[in-house]
Amino acid sequence: DPHGNVGSADQTITVEDTNAPVVDAGGPAKEQSVGCADLDTYNFGTPKFTDTCDGEVTTSDALTEIVDKLDGENYRIKYTFTATDACGNSATWVGHLAVSDTVGPTFENVPAAAASACAVQQPVIGDYSVTASDACDIADPAVSFGTSTESKTCEHRYDLILTWSASDASGNPSSTSSTISVA
Repeated sequence: DPHGNVGSADQTITVEDTNAPVVDAGGPAKEQSVGCADLDTYNFGTPKFTDTCDGEVTTSDALTEIVDKLDGENYRIKYTFTATDACGNSATWVGHLAVSDTVGPTFENVPAAAASACAVQQPVIGDYSVTASDACDIADPAVSFGTSTESKTCEHRYDLILTWSASDASGNPSSTSSTISVA
């Protein structure tokens, strides 16, 4: 001032980040579905987060848990992602994956179709070791076996149809057959 007095002042401005990261648009859908046979190769996706102060954030690996166990091998998985900025503010994104079993078991060791010479008696049915497996079940399904015949033009000519059946834990049935033609 004109009298030679000098004054000074200090000002401290504190910037505090209290805003949590936000999820960017265009990330994975919050509700998704997949057949359980494809679950091992399915990619749910990872949401992308941004922060107004930091720009980059750290996103945790997905925390997963089965939240709704339905019938058989049908269930929902909950995916939880958490993003944390440099100041410790965090945000969470939750999505769900519906896993369904809609495909029946498959069979192994099914004998090929065969022919049998003319016989008065039904041919001996071999000791077949047909098994079933299911991509979604932990244990292999039980296999049941049955036979039926379809007559042809002569009395001792017919098709002997061997049929194997199984159902998986979700109740999806499958069957396969092999035919022995008796001529």
